[in-house]
Amino acid sequence: MSLGMIVKVAVAGLTTAVVALGAGTAGAQSPNPDSSNTTYQDWTVNCAFPAAPADAKPAEPKAADPKAAAKSAAICEMVQQFTDRKTQRVFARVAIGKGAGTGEAKVAIQVGAGVLLPPGFVLAINEKTQVKGAYLRCVSDVCTGDADIKKDVLDQAKTAEKMTLTFTDPAGRPVLLQLSSKGFSTALAAMNAGK
Repeated sequence: MSLGMIVKVAVAGLTTAVVALGAGTAGAQSPNPDSSNTTYQDWTVNCAFPAAPADAKPAEPKAADPKAAAKSAAICEMVQQFTDRKTQRVFARVAIGKGAGTGEAKVAIQVGAGVLLPPGFVLAINEKTQVKGAYLRCVSDVCTGDADIKKDVLDQAKTAEKMTLTFTDPAGRPVLLQLSSKGFSTALAAMNAGK
């Protein structure tokens, strides 16, 4: 799996480009003015700011704050990835995102192709709340899946002591990954603000 690979993920009915797997360092900003990547402890927020078509007519004669208008159209996600300590390769990735103009969030995952597909995956918050998702596709050596994630679940995750991602290996054994809650609340606020 190439660190620069771009993967398409369905977010609130829109297909958006999920930014490269290799996130920047703390506080790092993307050099591309049409996107931003900022790290908040163990979570990275990636936003894309779609440009208006050249022939598009503005809704108002002149927007009071063009940056605010761009942020309202932003498509953002917050990401945490898991890297093999020996090979330094990313083997799993969790992204929570919202599409432009929608209040609905999705959780999307990427894992290596060596997973059992039918059981899907489970994101658990404090071992009580579970978000169950299904794999959508496997391409090359990556399988992706997603699930809707409600606002109350995101609110629980802000103060969670434990968040886990569970999927199943080809032998039918569960694989449990511990997600870090460090930076989750700040990253969620930045994602919601389109930063």
